Amino acid sequence: MHRLQKRLLLSAAVLVLAGCPAPPDNQMWKRSGADQETINTEMANCGYPQNIGAHIISRNDEILRFQCMQGKGFAFGSEGNLCQWMEDYPACVAKKQGHPVSLAQLGGLPFNEDRGFHPAPANSGLTEYDFVTWRKKGASQDFSHIIENKRLALPVMYQCGYPQPLGSREQSPTISAAAKTQQCMQEHGFEPISKDKMLVCWNYPKLPACHPSFRPV
Repeated sequence: MHRLQKRLLLSAAVLVLAGCPAPPDNQMWKRSGADQETINTEMANCGYPQNIGAHIISRNDEILRFQCMQGKGFAFGSEGNLCQWMEDYPACVAKKQGHPVSLAQLGGLPFNEDRGFHPAPANSGLTEYDFVTWRKKGASQDFSHIIENKRLALPVMYQCGYPQPLGSREQSPTISAAAKTQQCMQEHGFEPISKDKMLVCWNYPKLPACHPSFRPV
């Protein structure tokens, strides 16, 4: 996961330094004999929005779209298989085992989208405050309130089960464990600083723990 992030950041930096904007996805997919109209149609059939960047999707759904296009014989530039770097994502696990993951299996896979669970790289100089991912619901988002928001969120994150100190855990929690921790934060009146993608139940709404009727034992 971290290798993929570094590779993507490096690629983006090269394009910026060269003064070249990254090409849209529909210009990256190639298949012998396929014109642009065919590419656009096949992308739509695989779930890509008509307006590139029109909405946010989970990384797992991004992988599913990628796999769909590859299954149709397309190649994405020089990129090979996303699952080389994201092998623990449900779409990659399903591809490897040849059938969809069960809900029980899904809950046991690692969750990587919440920075609060990430490890601090050696000699990075990062502190626990750099890994705070929540703020009090309705708190001001003005820059002047960032420190205060993090000061209020940090002890509650520890209370709800985040690694103490933040940045000290070497492995990601399971999806089910992360869901329980995040739900604890929400029950205490906190909301994500960056919404959607960091929430387990936004990424995997079919998870039993994400159903309104679910009550942990």
